[in-house]
Amino acid sequence: MSTRWLAPIPSGLLKWTPQLTYAASDDQTVAAYQVQERTAGMFGRLPSTPSTYPWKTARSMENFLDPGDQACAGVRAKDTVGNVSAWSPWRCVNAPFMNGTGHIDGANNGIWEFTVYDRGPASTTRNVAVRSVRVKVQTGPGYGSMKVYAGTEYLGTINAHSATSGTKWTTLTTSSATVKAVKVRFVATSSKDVHVKTLYFVR
Repeated sequence: MSTRWLAPIPSGLLKWTPQLTYAASDDQTVAAYQVQERTAGMFGRLPSTPSTYPWKTARSMENFLDPGDQACAGVRAKDTVGNVSAWSPWRCVNAPFMNGTGHIDGANNGIWEFTVYDRGPASTTRNVAVRSVRVKVQTGPGYGSMKVYAGTEYLGTINAHSATSGTKWTTLTTSSATVKAVKVRFVATSSKDVHVKTLYFVR
């Protein structure tokens, strides 16, 4: 995959087309490749059974992702005498989770960005299938900290206070061995706000 974390699209059609490229070699000529794919929508889980595509000679494939989607792909190869490789490890790509169309309650000030206030928590409007939460926050002297929860599970605290302005990435993971389907909440822990720049949910 060209990148794991797809950047927010500032305007226009909110759709991404990440490209998966692959190649194999052995002592015979490689004849074809087969791709498996698992895709989850904005709130959904990755399916346990992947979609499997026919064998093709092409060495690349495009995905089409909407906001909040995650797609994972694996590939195997076969050569001209019929030997078939094992499946590769899964490679995944994520599109950022939207805020501006009302997918997050308690904060709504941009398509991708939102601010968590001390006057009440922000949370997803619906349950989200989640194993990890990846968050980019604005940092600086005017920002505070917030706790992040997946349902009732406390995942950790993100401190956005800094002497200088900038941004910071944090990834918080649930303790569950399986993906949870819960509301994710963001609770300010001081009178200073926390400005979330980008949010991803990893299944």
